[in-house]
Amino acid sequence: MDDTLRYKVRRCATLLAESPLDDEIKSALLDGLEKLTEEDLELLLGSLEREKLELARIERTVETFEKDQDKRWNALEKVQEEKARDIVKKFFEDLDKKIKEDLKKTLGEK
Repeated sequence: MDDTLRYKVRRCATLLAESPLDDEIKSALLDGLEKLTEEDLELLLGSLEREKLELARIERTVETFEKDQDKRWNALEKVQEEKARDIVKKFFEDLDKKIKEDLKKTLGEK
């Protein structure tokens, strides 16, 4: 086996180790790596490289989504807190007004 082929076999083994494929599938592929034709080895290597790139892309997408989601939740939390403060403020303003009216009525009646 020449150096290039040996490199490809090692690279496939490394990528398989990192792959989320089922361990049984990985084991079967690893057991048969040296029996593959160079063309099949190239196809496997290409597939594993694409898998790694796609998984990295998906990971970045998920990270971006999570960051955006956190920002949205934080913004929503601020809006909700502001609304809650407005409701409480209005409630106490109305209560204060009612107490003052009741007090005027009570004092005016005596």
